Amino acid sequence: MILEKNKILHVTSSLVVLSVVLAFIAVTFSITGCANQVYPGGGEVDRIPPEITSLYPPNETINFNDDYFELGFSEFIDKRSLKDAIFISPSPEGELELTWTWNAKGVKVKFPKRLKQNTTYSVTIGTDLVDYNAKNRMAAAYSFAFSTGATVDKGQIQGRVFADKPNGVMLFAYKKDDTSKINPSVKKPDYISQAGDSGYFKIKGLGPGSYRVFAIDDQYRDLLFQSDQDKFGVPHSDITLTDKDTVFNNLNFFLTKNDTIKPRLLSAVMLDKHHILVGVSKESDSSFISPANFYLMDSTENKKTGVVYAFKGGRKISDIVLCLNSELKYENNIYLYAEHLKDLYGNVLPVDCVKLTTSDRKDTSKVIFTKISPVSGETVDYINPRFNFCFNDAFDSTKAIRGIEFTDTLGRRIDYKLRFIDNASFVIQPKEELQPKQDYRIKLDLNNFVNLNGQSLDSVFTYKFKTINGQDFTGASGSLINVDTSKNPVLVLQGTDKNKYTYVVKPDSGKTFNFERIEAGKYIIWGYYDENRDGKYSYGELFPYIPSERFIYGKVVLDLRPRWSVTDIVFDFEDK
Repeated sequence: MILEKNKILHVTSSLVVLSVVLAFIAVTFSITGCANQVYPGGGEVDRIPPEITSLYPPNETINFNDDYFELGFSEFIDKRSLKDAIFISPSPEGELELTWTWNAKGVKVKFPKRLKQNTTYSVTIGTDLVDYNAKNRMAAAYSFAFSTGATVDKGQIQGRVFADKPNGVMLFAYKKDDTSKINPSVKKPDYISQAGDSGYFKIKGLGPGSYRVFAIDDQYRDLLFQSDQDKFGVPHSDITLTDKDTVFNNLNFFLTKNDTIKPRLLSAVMLDKHHILVGVSKESDSSFISPANFYLMDSTENKKTGVVYAFKGGRKISDIVLCLNSELKYENNIYLYAEHLKDLYGNVLPVDCVKLTTSDRKDTSKVIFTKISPVSGETVDYINPRFNFCFNDAFDSTKAIRGIEFTDTLGRRIDYKLRFIDNASFVIQPKEELQPKQDYRIKLDLNNFVNLNGQSLDSVFTYKFKTINGQDFTGASGSLINVDTSKNPVLVLQGTDKNKYTYVVKPDSGKTFNFERIEAGKYIIWGYYDENRDGKYSYGELFPYIPSERFIYGKVVLDLRPRWSVTDIVFDFEDK
């Protein structure tokens, strides 16, 4: 009996093991065979962008008679992102129908209606397309063209969008049949493309004719320009393509913002009996933040009350803090009025008001620093340095001035200019030229920085800095070629590292240039024609159309090191 039992146990154990193995195989098969790609545990994060690996019809197919095209991808694709990333020019009527194959690694895109005869269609898969696992975007837009006729329009415009984050910026191309109708705010483009990670783009499938192209950072992806949301780039000229001249290179763009929305008041809340936190819809120009721009109106008693101080403050960059020393009747209806507030784009708020949320909370605040630049202990230029001091509360400026002292390490007083940005911040600039490689101090007796409740800090703050060695500067010089000096060329040396210093020079009549007293770092040179001679680069306007000033961006990053100038630089003003 014992032997029989052992046999039974052995057989039973074998069956259990076999069942476990079969179950493991089944689970493994179901995992590997499912439609969703499973991300492996551990290992490096997937940073590889998706690519298009197969295409139907092939690029530049003629006599195309099907009602669909097909795409194959290098990895599983986020389905929703593809639908938003397909752009077809000219746009077919109706909504595209997407049928997925190969577990979301391939797609068949069906046109809703029959395509037009003898027409070249350009299809762009934009950089909004992302993969399924890590949401990596396409590195560059993918375009192909086909024709329902005997020939394919091979015209092409290519260039680059220069921006901090160019990926996803749209390129809107319009046929110049009627320039009065080319308004990107109301008219969708005839042809579309999208910039990639490096900013490069191509617009394909263009026939002979003239085109106007804009770069639009289309936030809503509605193929229309929204002035309150979208940055834009304007070309320096329109583009003409012919049967012989089918390609235009180096149509380059800088992006800018054309904000025409006026600021407005959002809220007004008393923090205590002296302070009112004002919420504004956008950041204001500091020069227009003044007590004269605000007042309170008690509608119950028809009584007007002014404010004593005004300054930038609060959690948001658009917040403003007002100070008052008059007692309010908190049970009454009181409104805050603002007049002539101006934002950073020059938009002016004539007048606006908002109801005040009152409080009789006691004011226990004291004046303390919120920001100092340059940071204490840094080295600064000894020629025309500026020192910015910002505080959390307004103070009596006449008393504060008596508590400021600017000296060198030997105690010699330095004469200086003082300018108040608002009632809680100021700038100090020495009137005399400082010495190189010397230590200096700016002492602030905070006992003199007294706010409305009479409080101050019983301390003296010493801001220390050292001037740089004049020999530590670097420089860059050279000559220009292919430049039209009658168009007032300007060169810009722009930092590419974290400091991002910028220097501007005008070449001399001999077509040579020289950047002097440059902080060491990595830079790139770009130039433009300042044809309107206003001393700054002009971005142009979308509508009514005003072309931008033409610019040329250098291709080489200069590593400028201390005490060593780079010479014999040749800058070509022609796009090549």
